[in-house]
Amino acid sequence: MTKGDAPIVTKDQALKILNHFPVGKRNFRLVNIFKGSRDGWTKEIFEQKVYKKGATLILLKTTKNAICGGFTSINWESGGGYKRDTEAFVFNVDTKYIPNNYDNAIYMLKNVGFRFGKDILTV
Repeated sequence: MTKGDAPIVTKDQALKILNHFPVGKRNFRLVNIFKGSRDGWTKEIFEQKVYKKGATLILLKTTKNAICGGFTSINWESGGGYKRDTEAFVFNVDTKYIPNNYDNAIYMLKNVGFRFGKDILTV
């Protein structure tokens, strides 16, 4: 297994993250459509792999091996600025953080990467 193929989270961590979703919304299949260590870290590759793919769970591993991320139920797409998403949230493995303002839940603009909230989680 190469570094790009290694899982980002353990099974225990994945179960904790799954618990951040409401009970009635936990029936989904995760597909790894983008992984920076495998695909490259450019905004262009992120857009190519992630835009217009539907609901997205983004996982990040920091340089100190902390796991965090965000979820949006709507498509990432270029243009448009902030988007409303009442199901969006950011998290670390143990804690879910709900946006203060669902109208600014995610930020979409071509060549920006991704942003949850107003600078809550930006890459």
